Amino acid sequence: MIDVHPIAKQDAAALSALMAFLDEQGNISPYAPGERPGSEEDILRLIEETRNTGNLFIVAEEDEELIGYLLAMRGMLCSMQYMAEIEMGLLPACCDMERGAVLLDFADVWANQCGLKRLECTVQTGNYMLTHLYQNMGYKIEGVRKNSLFIAGRGVSEYYIAKVLQDEADRMATLAALLDDPIAP
Repeated sequence: MIDVHPIAKQDAAALSALMAFLDEQGNISPYAPGERPGSEEDILRLIEETRNTGNLFIVAEEDEELIGYLLAMRGMLCSMQYMAEIEMGLLPACCDMERGAVLLDFADVWANQCGLKRLECTVQTGNYMLTHLYQNMGYKIEGVRKNSLFIAGRGVSEYYIAKVLQDEADRMATLAALLDDPIAP
């Protein structure tokens, strides 16, 4: 059974260890080992920052072991307040539809509650499982950042991936417009 909950201070040490593990897997994380500010103190500061700014920071546990996290940070500029950038980390063995979908479902609910219109992220082009997970959850590849990372002595490209959200009023207006349009299929 997967337990997803807002990150708590007692999760900081386990999350720090998870992030360090993911960073050691060169084909998963853009961070080199030790490069990410991921100490327990850094995590505690990030928890406080996300709470103070109304951003989303959740973790997933299975059998009392931390298997993943999702951080969604809203845009800082007024013109970008409608969107959030996602950072998601999952143990490689847990990067499947069931586990990853739970985290992304939470992000969708949060985004709709906040009135956001867009969730976005980047994924290394060689990370097929995560790319497939996002696509199955309604995200679309919008472009490629060629050789945007340099990992293990070689250039690595990333996909720009995003999901455009419509709130219920937008969906109803779209449906009404389609019903009024005699040419609509």
